[in-house]
Amino acid sequence: MKILKKLAGQTVIYGLSSVVGRLLNYLLVPFLTRPDLGGFFPAQYGVITEMYAYIAFLIVILTYGFETAFFRFSNKEGDLNGVYSTALISLLISSVIFASGAYIFSDSISAFIGYVNNPEYVQILSLVVALDALTSISFAKLRLQNRAARFALVKLIGIFVNIGLVLFFILYCPYAIKNDLQSSSFVSTIYNSDIGIGYVFIANLVSSIITAIMLIPEMFNVVYRFNKRLWKEMFKYSFPLIIAGLAGMINETLDRVLIKHVSHPVEVYQNHFLQKVWNEKIPEESAEYITIKDEVFDSDFKDTNTNLSLETKRFIMIVRQSELGLYGGFYKLAILMILFIQTFRFAAEPFFFSHEKEKGSRKTYAVVMKYFLIVMCIIFLLVTSFYDIIVMFLGEQYRDTRGFFVVSILLLANLFLGIYYNLAVWYKLSEKTNYGAYLSLIGAIITLSLNLILIPIFGFEGSAFATLACYVSITIISYYFSKKYYEIPYEKNRLMLYLTTSLALFFAIYLLSPYSVIFKFIGIVLFFILVYALERPKKTVISNPKLFN
Repeated sequence: MKILKKLAGQTVIYGLSSVVGRLLNYLLVPFLTRPDLGGFFPAQYGVITEMYAYIAFLIVILTYGFETAFFRFSNKEGDLNGVYSTALISLLISSVIFASGAYIFSDSISAFIGYVNNPEYVQILSLVVALDALTSISFAKLRLQNRAARFALVKLIGIFVNIGLVLFFILYCPYAIKNDLQSSSFVSTIYNSDIGIGYVFIANLVSSIITAIMLIPEMFNVVYRFNKRLWKEMFKYSFPLIIAGLAGMINETLDRVLIKHVSHPVEVYQNHFLQKVWNEKIPEESAEYITIKDEVFDSDFKDTNTNLSLETKRFIMIVRQSELGLYGGFYKLAILMILFIQTFRFAAEPFFFSHEKEKGSRKTYAVVMKYFLIVMCIIFLLVTSFYDIIVMFLGEQYRDTRGFFVVSILLLANLFLGIYYNLAVWYKLSEKTNYGAYLSLIGAIITLSLNLILIPIFGFEGSAFATLACYVSITIISYYFSKKYYEIPYEKNRLMLYLTTSLALFFAIYLLSPYSVIFKFIGIVLFFILVYALERPKKTVISNPKLFN
């Protein structure tokens, strides 16, 4: 139990930076999704969602699994300095090459992803990716040394800088100029309204630069040497993790790329047209408005028809971008689940490695899984029960009727993702990381296939279901192989009881909640009672009086 308390304590400290950062970003959502306050229309928010999906892929490529390899070989080699310096030199070289190449070919890259007029997006974000990849190994070093406080401090400062600059450029600057504040003359020299969402990326870049500067002591307080043999062994160990990471990113973010590029149901376009959910006001008497209306409401309308007018084709792209923005907003509502998984992973990975050789470690891992699932189920019930309140964080144009279904499915999907991350300990500790790659590839195939099939039929609701199907599948497969290669005594019956009970309560609350909010509280309290009844410490009764003599 002492070990579990240590893990919980580290999770809290590591999670502080993520929790505070994500919550502050979450608190930005009401502003960023309200155009009247300086925020963005769904189509504009879709650009941000898409670009950060690309960043997620690139981070996996540029870190090439060296964080996990660093943990493994630091313990295995017993030479923290040698492993750290070898990894850092490698990441420095690859990051410089990437950033230089992206800058040189930014025009071609921006045209390829559909932002031909904004090559600066590629230039700025390539630097962000390079800096984040470079600093990743220093953060890993802090985690391995259990310097959670410094880890959290550096992360938090970077987060506050990022959020502060977003608020300054997106909200304060337009307000200062509009109301002719005393600072408006200064603001006018540094602010250009045409940059728009570009300021979100600029704020991120400044934050990444400051974070890198704060980690200079970790980078320079080391004797640099590059161990070629060690690098080869680390890369051999981590290469399957690159494949697994890329496939994992397909599972996590491909939906936010495909939504923009895949055909959608005709009803999506018609609803957007009727609700005017696009970022440009088109006069109803204009020829453009009439042309779009005639083509979109034609019985033979298909968004893949090459004979459509330029106006309608442009409208189609705006709608797809808006759908992506809406979906990105709904993902924000699942933040508590995603946030808990991320904070747990920060503390759990070094914890699992460092306790591998201790007696009873596998039993400890099983207990960790149980309490992890309990927390995940509670989060699932809380968010779905009070969705009608949580959705108010989004601007009015983002409160789509499809939101509850999508958020519920995404929460359940991430619950299974959390279970999968817990199960992943078997292939990492048994050095069968190739199985992690296989599992992620299976998930990627499921994700890609179902997105291509379901988006044209159900829109982004199909993407949410594809995510759930992917995570459920790889969780089941991973559990099967864990029993074969690194069996951990999970309390299967109790885990299933918690999962099925939370799902049953979810459906009961959904059916009864229109009548009274009391049913929501009753459902959540019932789950807490179940957990307490099963997990409360058991008292040992000594019935032999001779023991007291």
